[in-house]
Amino acid sequence: MVRSIYLYSAGLENYYVFFGDGFTNPLHIGYFALYINVAIFFALYFFQNAESKKHKFLWLLASCLLVFSLFLSSSKAGIISFVVVFILYGFYMIFLSKSSTNKLSFSIAFVVIGVLFSLFFTGNSKTMLRFKTAVSQITETEISPISEGSTQARIYAFKTSIEIISENFWLGVGTGDIDPVTISTYKENGYEGALKRKLNAHNQFLQTFGALGLFGFLSLVLIFVGLWFFGVTQKNELIIFFTTLCFLFALTESFLETQAGIVFFSFFSLILTSQKK
Repeated sequence: MVRSIYLYSAGLENYYVFFGDGFTNPLHIGYFALYINVAIFFALYFFQNAESKKHKFLWLLASCLLVFSLFLSSSKAGIISFVVVFILYGFYMIFLSKSSTNKLSFSIAFVVIGVLFSLFFTGNSKTMLRFKTAVSQITETEISPISEGSTQARIYAFKTSIEIISENFWLGVGTGDIDPVTISTYKENGYEGALKRKLNAHNQFLQTFGALGLFGFLSLVLIFVGLWFFGVTQKNELIIFFTTLCFLFALTESFLETQAGIVFFSFFSLILTSQKK
């Protein structure tokens, strides 16, 4: 935020420096949104379990500031993931929790953050523009293989990955060959948009399936199932939040192929599962 304010006030950047890459620099907006999402739900967890009103207020304030940062990231996948998990968690806490205190406290948090989030989307921001553009690319314009639009190009990245998987179902093409084979398939099929952006599968499950085949795919699925199982059996909500958010992120990014993803996922998987409570 300080960097964005400096660049804007010095006349070096326009208003959009407060959104997307301008705000999250040097991190990719998707990974920034993943980190922020995990932080939001950790803060909400501590808000729920704080004993003093002062601490509850501070954790709720932290949650609101983090939600604001998430909005500024302009990450479509990050914002959608937040809405999905927030609604599911809110439904659980308000309607299924046995604690009346938890129901009341989360109802307050649900209203505050819900209103705050709704207010964000009433303005004419870059975040709103990205969502409008994505909807337009899917519903109002012809989906073209030469389009460099983020949403349309990813559709052809998904198609390419499925094609590679169908031809190398059992063993995949290998971790060292998956990206060159993907680029080669773009060229063969004329998917110029995805080729210019040099996209990988942009889905960790498709990426792993194409690289390692069925057994690699099942191993990846087993990691997520194992983390969910541990979280549920140990009644550890932090692990459930972390795993669910990483799973949703894996549907739109090959995040275990990058340092920003694999270090984050491995580190917190080990740290969180080492704690029984």
